[in-house]
Amino acid sequence: MKQKNIAHFLIALALIVIFASGLFFGQRVYADEVDASTEDTGTEATTEQEVVKEKKVTIAGITYEILSKGQKTAVVKNSAKNIKVATISPTVKINNENYKVVIIMPKAFANRKSLKKVVIGKNIKAIRIGAFKKDTKLKTVVFKGENLIVVARDAFKGTYKKVKFKIPRKVYKKYKKKLKEQELPKKAKFVKY
Repeated sequence: MKQKNIAHFLIALALIVIFASGLFFGQRVYADEVDASTEDTGTEATTEQEVVKEKKVTIAGITYEILSKGQKTAVVKNSAKNIKVATISPTVKINNENYKVVIIMPKAFANRKSLKKVVIGKNIKAIRIGAFKKDTKLKTVVFKGENLIVVARDAFKGTYKKVKFKIPRKVYKKYKKKLKEQELPKKAKFVKY
């Protein structure tokens, strides 16, 4: 009787040892397979993926793009086809960093048939070729800043025949001269504020 009990005990113990060792070695084999598969692909199981940073952002139908990371400047690259009022921000946040918006790029707002009003942010230094060309309903352009240096060819060509430019008093003469050097509708108006 005692011998039977001892035999059963030893068998049970042997089964436990076999089961436990099977689990251990099975896990080890699985771990080895994972290591091997990551070696094959040239990656590591714990490698952190590199974050792809955005170069542009769209806010209220206007797309801004980084011009210079070092100087923290951005440009207005494009706009929605059906935009009605465009307020160009003086600064934008891209990848949690602030950038000054300094240029409106060529044709950024061209052929926008619904565009009626534009507010140009205070940091804009240049309005490039054809930026607002053929915006036939564009009736009001408001300049917020005093930093404008360049108004390029055809920037406002083909806008509403009585388009009104609202210009800060301090730079009224300078801006008016720059605008009139380009092709504007003959009945364009200039207003100080």
